[in-house]
Amino acid sequence: MFFTPFKLVILYLIFLRNAIEDDIATRANKVVICDTDSLATCIWHKRYVGSEHPMVEQIADSRRYDLYILTQPDFGFVQDGTRESEHLRMTMHQQFVEVLQQKGKRYITVGGAHELRMSEAIGAIDSLLVFEPLKELEN
Repeated sequence: MFFTPFKLVILYLIFLRNAIEDDIATRANKVVICDTDSLATCIWHKRYVGSEHPMVEQIADSRRYDLYILTQPDFGFVQDGTRESEHLRMTMHQQFVEVLQQKGKRYITVGGAHELRMSEAIGAIDSLLVFEPLKELEN
């Protein structure tokens, strides 16, 4: 398999990000929230390169997350110097939905005002932190 410099950088960033996530998870108090992950990198890789990369896909498939929180593009577009363009927002959002569904990932979408988004996200995370009481062991 031939790796272009771009693909090597992508792989390096994925491995680095995953190592940081794993390190943080060992010190976290139950919850780690990531802005992006290897699966998102797969989706953006396909967008920018025009094809999937088997190794990127394999890395993404090996990671386990309890919940994806996908924000709806229902607020004004803000160009921050890294955004590609406003016209792609809905297309990329739909691409994320399709990939999450195809891969059987648990996800929610949040939309509306900031307060509503936060409330929905916090509620979904809180529901993951509720555990069944342990049954008493019989002697």
